[in-house]
Amino acid sequence: MVQTELHKSEILRRKVEDIAIELAMKLKDKEAVSAAIQDKENFILHHGVKHYPWEPLSLSHGYPAICVAMGEMDKFRQDSGWDLVGHDYVLGIKKEIERHGIHSLSMWSGLSGILMGVHALSKGGSRYKGFINQLIQFFCETYPAELEKTMAKNDLEMSDYDVIEGWCSTIGILLLYKEEEWAKTALGKVLAYIVSFCEDKTVLGVTVPGWYILPRQLSPESSPMGEFNCGMSHGIAGVLAAMSICLKEGIQISGQKEAMHKISDWLRSHSRKDQYGVRLPSIISWEEEVYKDRSNAEDYHRDAWCYGSPGAARALWLAGEALNRNALKAIALDAYLATFSKPLKKWNIFSPTFCHGLSGLLRLTHLMYEDSGNEALRIERDKLLSMIVDMYDQNAPLGYYDHNFSDNAEKKIANMGMLEGVAGILLTLLSIYQKPISNWDLAFMINKS
Repeated sequence: MVQTELHKSEILRRKVEDIAIELAMKLKDKEAVSAAIQDKENFILHHGVKHYPWEPLSLSHGYPAICVAMGEMDKFRQDSGWDLVGHDYVLGIKKEIERHGIHSLSMWSGLSGILMGVHALSKGGSRYKGFINQLIQFFCETYPAELEKTMAKNDLEMSDYDVIEGWCSTIGILLLYKEEEWAKTALGKVLAYIVSFCEDKTVLGVTVPGWYILPRQLSPESSPMGEFNCGMSHGIAGVLAAMSICLKEGIQISGQKEAMHKISDWLRSHSRKDQYGVRLPSIISWEEEVYKDRSNAEDYHRDAWCYGSPGAARALWLAGEALNRNALKAIALDAYLATFSKPLKKWNIFSPTFCHGLSGLLRLTHLMYEDSGNEALRIERDKLLSMIVDMYDQNAPLGYYDHNFSDNAEKKIANMGMLEGVAGILLTLLSIYQKPISNWDLAFMINKS
C-alpha cells in the first residue's frame, strides 16, 4: 500500500513538472502572449462594457507576473535560459513605463507589483540594480503624500487599505527590503495608518469597528446601511494577515498587537457553524453587527483565497502564530478543514486560477499542511493538485483558461497574470515541490518572507 501511494505521488509530481514546463514554454514569446490576451474575443462583459484582461504593468494581468514566474522557473530548471525569457518581459516593463508612467503604488496594478516582478529575476539583488533603485526612489518620493491623502479622508474605502489596491498591498514589497532604512521607515508609517483605522468610530450614534464601509454603489446585494468586509482580498482578514506577517518578521509598532487581537476576536465572534463545521463569513452587514440580526445573513459562500473560510482561516492562523494564541490556530484549522467536508459544488469555485479558484485553495492548503502537520490537509492538497492537472488544456493559448462570468454567463478567457491567470497557476504548481525563492506569497499576504 505504501509503495502504491508513493508511486501515485511520483506520477503526479511528474505530471505537474511536465505541465509547468509546457506552461512556461507557452509564456516564452512575449508578443504571442500579448496577442492571445488581446484577441478580439478574449473579453468579459460587465454591465455591457467589454473588459480585456490586459494591463501590461500590473502583477494581476501583465508582464510583472511573468517575471515572477520566470524567476521561479530559473530555479526549477537552472541554466535553461528562463532568466533570459524573464529579461524580455523586464524590457517590456521598461518600455511601458516610458510610454505611460506609473500611476499606482499598489501590488496588483502598480509599482509594488513591478518591483516584485523585477526582484524575482534579480538573483538576490545582483541584477537590475539601477532599475530597482529607480523604482524604489519613485516609491520613496511618492508614498508620503499619497499616504497623507488617504489618512485625511473621512470615510474608509476598501481600496484605501486592502491587499489588492490599498496600503496593505505595499507591505509585501516593503518586507522584501525590510533591512533597508527606506523600507523600515515606510513600514512604520503604513502600519501606523492601519492601526489607526482599526480604532472604533461612531456612525449614526453607534460605536462600530473602524473597518466599517459605507454602502457600495452599484451593488444591490450590499446592505443599505453599509457593511464590514471579512475577506482576504478586500477585507479585514487581509489587514490581519499583513500585520501578523510583519510581527512574525519582527516588525512592530505601538498598538499593532492590540489591533490584531481586536480583529481576531471580532472575526472569531462572527464564525458560524453549519452541518459541515465552522464557517468564517465574507461580509457582515450593519444589521448583523449592530442589532445581532442574522435574518438576512449571507447565503452565498465561496471557499477561496479572496473570500470565504480558507483565506480568513489563514489570516487567523498567522495571527495565532504571531500572537502565540493557540485558540486562534485551533478555530482556523477547524474552519479550514470544514471546507473539505462540503460537496465540491458548494465551494463555489470553478476556475483553476488563484484569486477565486483552485490554485489559491491549493496554495493555502499546502501552507496550512506545512504549518500544522495535519495529514488530512496533505490528502486534500493532493486531490486539489490532481484537479488542476486534469484541467490543463494543451490547445488553450496559455494552457489554462480563467473561468469567469461575462454579465452572469460563464465564459473562459486567456489570462497571463498571477491573480486570475496562468502565471499564478504555474507558480502554485512549482511551489508544491520547491520553496519559492521570490517570496511571491507576500503578494497574497499568506506567508512570511
